[in-house]
Amino acid sequence: MRCRNCGAHYRLRDLACPYCGTENIIGRIWQKQRSDAEEEYERKRKEAGKLASPYVYNRAVNRVLLVEGLFFVLVIIGCILVFGVLEFADTEHKAGPEELQSLYEEGRYGEMYKAMQNDYDAYEDPQRKVYMQAGLMYRTYVNYQTNKMAFFAMTEEEKKKDDYHLEYSFREGCEVMTMRFGYYDELEPSNQKIYDEYSREIRAYFLGTLKLTEEEIAEILEADYLYQEDVDRYIKKVRDRNGW
Repeated sequence: MRCRNCGAHYRLRDLACPYCGTENIIGRIWQKQRSDAEEEYERKRKEAGKLASPYVYNRAVNRVLLVEGLFFVLVIIGCILVFGVLEFADTEHKAGPEELQSLYEEGRYGEMYKAMQNDYDAYEDPQRKVYMQAGLMYRTYVNYQTNKMAFFAMTEEEKKKDDYHLEYSFREGCEVMTMRFGYYDELEPSNQKIYDEYSREIRAYFLGTLKLTEEEIAEILEADYLYQEDVDRYIKKVRDRNGW
């Protein structure tokens, strides 16, 4: 599933997002139902162990397994209902101009984007273009940061085996720097400061950690589009230079 705070992907049964720590309500529900089922199973097992008849034992075990299966089905249904309610709640709130301006001025771009992401008219509304562009840029930058930090946290051996975080920290960093992070490809003047801040940090990562050259970064910025073979070529250079 996708974290509703930072946008990272993780397993449905995880209790919290492994990247930002946001609690996963669905995971908590699953854990509670699973624990109850295990306790019931253990109780029935102990009761069955006191009886001499194998028939009684098998009947008790089958009953517990049936209960556990029902619990699992209920958990899945509950997850669907919870996720549906949360999605519905997201679509209900549409931020007005004053709220968007306030969030924008306070640098709360994630909240600002969340308030518009299900309002499809916002993409076409010229009055909200600056907000939507800043939100899309922020979302891509957060995804870049999430993958970068996950890669940083790996050991050298793990970095050699990684086939996701290195590539996507590079890919999403490129999307921010080249303005290919969503619906708009021309930077709004009001968003120049945000873009410059994000680009400086990404450039430092590319130069200092990935050991790309200024010439290679210039090639990336000038390219019409980065195809998968282009990404693979740059990632190979990065791995060769860093011993990953």
